[in-house]
Amino acid sequence: MKQESSKLQQEVISLKNVWAGYGNNNVIEDVNLSVKKTDFVAIIGPNGGGKTTLLKVILGLISPQRGEVKIMGFPPKDGRKFIGWVPQETVMDRNFPISVLEVVLMGRIQRENMMRSYTKEDREKALQALDMVKLSNVANKPIGEISLGQRQRVYIARALAKEPQILLLDEPLASVDPSTSTVIYELLKELNKTITILMVTHDIGAISSYVKSVGCLNKKLYYYEDKVLTQEMIDASYHCPVDLIAHGIPHRVLPKRDREVKS
Repeated sequence: MKQESSKLQQEVISLKNVWAGYGNNNVIEDVNLSVKKTDFVAIIGPNGGGKTTLLKVILGLISPQRGEVKIMGFPPKDGRKFIGWVPQETVMDRNFPISVLEVVLMGRIQRENMMRSYTKEDREKALQALDMVKLSNVANKPIGEISLGQRQRVYIARALAKEPQILLLDEPLASVDPSTSTVIYELLKELNKTITILMVTHDIGAISSYVKSVGCLNKKLYYYEDKVLTQEMIDASYHCPVDLIAHGIPHRVLPKRDREVKS
């Protein structure tokens, strides 16, 4: 019954036999991925394994050399209007004179009309997004005066201001402490009630009980529509032994397996 129910769910992201990269260098090869409405997918893998390239293919920033990509049934350049994008935290000038609200308002800018003035509705939607991430109290603060964890939530709010159906997150927990990670996961859990989430990370310790599906990417994607991360998937992706240690909320991402003891 679970499999039949999954098939009936709306497919919001579809990649079929996708190869992509830069010049003659294939970064991802023969990738197949089907993400259903309100799924929460985590893609892990080593640095250089193609995680960010995968996101760029979904966003239509890189055209695949082979294969087909559909977002809500549309080609990526048309389908990305349904996507809220949360990039990695980048080095910023903490003295740059821009407020938290102004950063979130950027999420209301459309590619085809980048020079227009913000409307009253834009400001209302931006404030609503800040309220969703529980940062309304810092709306008028300079972005450089808030903490790294708060900035990460501001970037999520910027994506939410677009009113997306899908959230793509690139290393959303990089450089944040465990308590901040928990706050962000709780936020994503709440958002996931209505929004599909696809998150990539190189840190397998970031996989938590909030994630519904998980896959490993290292050129090829080893994906299973479940939250169980198998040892075979890890071995195929990392090509070396990996121990996963879970902190905080109890969960299991590696299934139990019998150990053979040799005398």
